[in-house]
Amino acid sequence: MFKNTAVYFASVITFLFSHFALAHGGHYPEVKVPDTQVRQFHSTIYKKDYVLSISLPEGYDPRGQETYPTLYVLDGNMYFATTVQSYRVQRLGNDVPPMIIVGIEYPTESLDAWLVRRAIELTPTNNAEFDKQYAEQYKMPTHSGEAATFLKVLQKEIIPTIEQSFSTSGKRALFGHSLGGLFATYSLLQEKPLFDHYLISSPSLWWDDEVIFKQEDSYASSNKDLNAKVTLSVGSLEGPLMVPPMQKMGEALKVRKYKSLDITTHVFVNETHLSVQPGTLSRGLRVLFD
Repeated sequence: MFKNTAVYFASVITFLFSHFALAHGGHYPEVKVPDTQVRQFHSTIYKKDYVLSISLPEGYDPRGQETYPTLYVLDGNMYFATTVQSYRVQRLGNDVPPMIIVGIEYPTESLDAWLVRRAIELTPTNNAEFDKQYAEQYKMPTHSGEAATFLKVLQKEIIPTIEQSFSTSGKRALFGHSLGGLFATYSLLQEKPLFDHYLISSPSLWWDDEVIFKQEDSYASSNKDLNAKVTLSVGSLEGPLMVPPMQKMGEALKVRKYKSLDITTHVFVNETHLSVQPGTLSRGLRVLFD
């Protein structure tokens, strides 16, 4: 059964991001997200390189007294621009508060290398069968299950770098889609959650026979409260691999009756794994820091 799941997942993701392979054709200048900055970042913990794409709110003054909440976007290669543009459009109507947006990206233009690396860093457990499927499809060694290390990179390196460089308020949010949503859920269920707000889109909770639910149960057995604001969502057309696990996680968290947990779940009608992200971001940005 898992083999079919891995093949399906790999094929969907390959299709979803296939325009990467075409993005650098031709001789025309590339379109960039205006009024953003890019920083190269090397992790001494992980011995790996990242790219941090940063959008500052309008009127940002590094010498001023105002501070801003920060939204960290996983898979920034794909979702940073979408997030920034959705935020800026809604700012025109004051539908969202001013915030700093940080896209966490991998420094590669190779679709295959990017897919393999996210499968390594965004998964909480090692899954040998999945690794085998990915290695066969992408012709690269894959060693899933390094989410704990990546979370440490966020906690000890990336977040401190951002908070030392910009006027942040200390309020933090995390957006993740698919495997990024799995990682966001994993981060939420730590003994000391790193973020205040979680925007979890189409999370791959099926990973490793739904092992994430064991983590949820473990957290509940040793904690009486969960201080976080969580938005869980999925597209109605994503099918049994994605929809029931999202609903199951939502109910599992709600039934705990954590006093400090603010959680909402939403199924976007007639949306697929490929189409749901804009709606998720539009709705999620409006409630992140309200």
